Amino acid sequence: IINLYRLMNYFTVLSLNTWKCEGDYPARLDSMVTEITLIEPDVILLQEVFASCNGEWDTAAYLAGRLSLNYIFHPARRKKRFVLGKHLESESGLAILAKREIIEHGAIELPTTLKDPSRWLQFAKLGFESKNIVIMNTHLTHLNDDKRTRFKQSLKILEVIEAVSAGSPLILGGDFNADLDDPIIRLLADKKKTPLSRLAMNRSTLRDHDRCIDHIFITDLFQPISSNRVLDGSQSSGFAPSDHYGVLAKLKFLK
Repeated sequence: IINLYRLMNYFTVLSLNTWKCEGDYPARLDSMVTEITLIEPDVILLQEVFASCNGEWDTAAYLAGRLSLNYIFHPARRKKRFVLGKHLESESGLAILAKREIIEHGAIELPTTLKDPSRWLQFAKLGFESKNIVIMNTHLTHLNDDKRTRFKQSLKILEVIEAVSAGSPLILGGDFNADLDDPIIRLLADKKKTPLSRLAMNRSTLRDHDRCIDHIFITDLFQPISSNRVLDGSQSSGFAPSDHYGVLAKLKFLK
């Protein structure tokens, strides 16, 4: 099946907010590995990626090692967090994991406020046969009463897309903290103003709330094949990997 997918030029991408080190963190990591292994995505976009500054814990490195993937991590939101009985200085950043070689990468800080600092847009360029793919990963402000900052962050993302995409196939995903009817979702998917289309996955992406706030956008150099909610714990003895579900998109390159 894998060889057939390669011949048909399919590409799969998973986005997941990993919920830092909350709950039973080690068990959740194992649950992520179990359920992601069954999916075998080409690229994984992770948000709220926990990494302790003492090197004891590192979500991105652990998952990349267990899944045999390349990865990049961008630190953000440094503070002490409580994990397994200890308060540890840590980061909660962004990570991109990929089967393919990551040939270029970076991160750009987004507009923020004092109440919610250190928000970033992470990007990577992947070598994929005769094509390079641009992958972008983000986590916008969580403050419900600050839609203005989220809108500014979205405008910055569009500015970066225009500067770095250079006609390459591009995927933007992450936790946008914005529902389907939010102005920024409409902005990012406005074909009159942007090169992006939002994939039609309309189920809730939060385990305890009926809200769809995790999204994947693509340029028209991809044809969407399917988009689904995944990582619900059903493949790992019912143990939920995160407080978010994953969003999985299956795409096909257009020549």
